Amino acid sequence: MATPERIASLLFALVLAGALLYLSIPRSVAALLALPDDRQMRQLRKDPVPELSQGELEALFNSRRAALQWTENGRAFSDLGLVQLLQAVRHSRFDGSRSATAEAWRTGAVASLETGLSVAPVNPHAWTQLAYARALSEQATADHLVRLLVMSIYTGPYEPQLVFARLKLFIDVWDYLTDEQQSVIYGQVRFAWSISRDRLVRLVAPLEQKQVNIVRVALAGNPSYFLSFERRLIWARRKLEEETSSR
Repeated sequence: MATPERIASLLFALVLAGALLYLSIPRSVAALLALPDDRQMRQLRKDPVPELSQGELEALFNSRRAALQWTENGRAFSDLGLVQLLQAVRHSRFDGSRSATAEAWRTGAVASLETGLSVAPVNPHAWTQLAYARALSEQATADHLVRLLVMSIYTGPYEPQLVFARLKLFIDVWDYLTDEQQSVIYGQVRFAWSISRDRLVRLVAPLEQKQVNIVRVALAGNPSYFLSFERRLIWARRKLEEETSSR
């Protein structure tokens, strides 16, 4: 015959199991809703400039939004924000101005990314994407962009998939960085050089001399790196000139 203590233990176990099952249902449903496009989303996190059709982007947006009806975790919001940001870029006009549709996507991206970061702030990719989404606005201030980018560095200082996009944004707001922050970015330049020298050169080749000098200063401590950069820069700029003249 079961004792009262045994019955109480069994009841507690049943209640606990029921509670865990109840709590797991939204997450499971959200995962199922996102599953059809999950492979594309993983690729998108690695390469934010993929060859995706408009239909594929719309499918990603719909699946992430549907998943958020069941669970509100930081990654889901950040994924939705990234898709919205890509839509904003895609709907931007070639002359640099932005349509109402593009601005609506950008505003949505900012809201989604900010919500995701409020839930899960240790996400350097989302901080960088938020900085980029903010930079697309004419009301963006350099000080605000610096704060977002510094958070990206703080939460993920050595991210090979982020370093080049983040470095471009830092170069754009260079004059607003403190001496200490500039020292950190010199380190990011050297990190980028260690990942892909050609990619770093391609990033700065179209830039003004003052901006290119940031890379020069960062690499000046190693003469072989410095000379290699200069040789590659000459070649990259000649190639740019040839491409421009052939258009």
